[in-house]
Amino acid sequence: MRMFVAVRPPDEATEHLDEFLEPRREHGSFRWTSPDQLHLTLAFLEQVPDRALDALVEGLQRGAARRTPFAARIMNRIDARWAATVALLAFALSFFMRSGYTPDADFRAFVMPMLVQGVAMSTFFISMVTLCLNGVPQHQVPAASGLTNFARITAGSFAASIATTVWDRSEALHQTRLSETVASTDPAWLAAIGKLHAAGLSLPQAAGAVTNQFVNQAYLLASVDFFRVSAWLIVAMIPLIWLTRKAMSGGGAHAAAD
Repeated sequence: MRMFVAVRPPDEATEHLDEFLEPRREHGSFRWTSPDQLHLTLAFLEQVPDRALDALVEGLQRGAARRTPFAARIMNRIDARWAATVALLAFALSFFMRSGYTPDADFRAFVMPMLVQGVAMSTFFISMVTLCLNGVPQHQVPAASGLTNFARITAGSFAASIATTVWDRSEALHQTRLSETVASTDPAWLAAIGKLHAAGLSLPQAAGAVTNQFVNQAYLLASVDFFRVSAWLIVAMIPLIWLTRKAMSGGGAHAAAD
């Protein structure tokens, strides 16, 4: 028996696609597929014995269950507000860990915050989509999803610009404060310039190398401040999650997972 493995799109997507294709079907000599036959083929199976059909179906079910994201599987069992709270707390913890960066930070200091952030990323978007689409009628879900995506992208663009500006201004502030602590007659400054000059650098090159270290330190201090403030802002946002209604629907989880 010849078979194939396929995924059928949601009914809403099929209806929208059928509406889009309807006025175009008469302008081409194609053999159009019936809307109820639309699917995405994943694999062709040339010869499947009848006796192996049950085992094949069972194997496909196990495979689909294993590849469903963990957060999507638990979203039907817990309140999405708890998942969002855990995600925000993980984000805050990750930023707090980053706020302890030093110039001699090792590999572990960089990796551990990323691992914590991975926990947050695994649940944040699914829980947010579930909360946003909670209570939305099924036929309005595509429009609601488009609106939330637009708002997210627009807000992200503003946030990226604001964050870059704040970080750059903070670096300038720290650089100014560091410069104020060093005078041209400071013994540490003279010692650093002397060592670099003895290593073969000219006086302007030595001064430039030391100034570059000031800039690097200023950016590090600006990053530390930015992470610390971001962590507290995320903690302050957690109560806003609990102003929403309880959401345990799987529709938003599946939409986010897709």
